[in-house]
Amino acid sequence: TESQARTEEIVGKDDRQTTLMAERQMLEGMKYYALDNYLAALENFQKALKINPKSSGIHYQIAETYLKAGRPNDAIAYAEKAIDLEDTNKYYYLLLGKLYESQGQYEEAAKT
Repeated sequence: TESQARTEEIVGKDDRQTTLMAERQMLEGMKYYALDNYLAALENFQKALKINPKSSGIHYQIAETYLKAGRPNDAIAYAEKAIDLEDTNKYYYLLLGKLYESQGQYEEAAKT
């Protein structure tokens, strides 16, 4: 698609422009998230992640969105990656614990 081609074009540019493009995709995703359109939100968050795969915030938001969409099992890997990228953010641990708990993985939840 056109937006996918544009995303691939942007990926190779300087860090500032890359960050701005990822933030734009995140803002677009947050608009859909606020409207409870989680699939459209995820599509935009995934585009942001493709642009900036080292963003813990993007991983966290994808995990949060999967949880809201009723797909907590899909969210776990993203929450874990957010923690791998930024292990000092307490909200990432809280989300991961909530995800484990929702899956009946109480021992794992307690560890977070």
